[in-house]
Amino acid sequence: MRKTTTGMALTTALFLLSGCSDGGGDTRAKDDKDGSGSHASASKQKTSKWGAPQSYEVTLEVKGKGQPSLSWMADTNHFENRVTLPWKKTVKVTLEGAELKVGRPLNVGAQAVQSPGGLEFNFPPCVIKVDGKIVDKNAGGEKADGCSYKLKGSA
Repeated sequence: MRKTTTGMALTTALFLLSGCSDGGGDTRAKDDKDGSGSHASASKQKTSKWGAPQSYEVTLEVKGKGQPSLSWMADTNHFENRVTLPWKKTVKVTLEGAELKVGRPLNVGAQAVQSPGGLEFNFPPCVIKVDGKIVDKNAGGEKADGCSYKLKGSA
């Protein structure tokens, strides 16, 4: 049994090692015509079948007064406790690959805050801007809609 296991392990190792070789000779990439040793794709900007990456400046705002907890998504997901309103966050968002076509969700929403009279709670207004242009806004009020937008690349 031990000889069989050792023989199988040795055969497997030799098979795997032989698969790592291209038979010797010239090891340069086939599309390396000038012999510089670099792949042709390494000299180009990182692109995909959807196009080159595109960057945008995204600004999320929650207006009003109070200290609600809020969640927002642009570059990644975030949750912040007891922020002081008005609140504003600007981040750079880079879309690449399939995101250029299908998009990336942007959103911001805050908990309801107590009204100035103290008798009721309302959701604060919000705004999402992409490169300075308003793409969604919500006046706030009784419904917890927040603001959302799907950022796609310009084709």
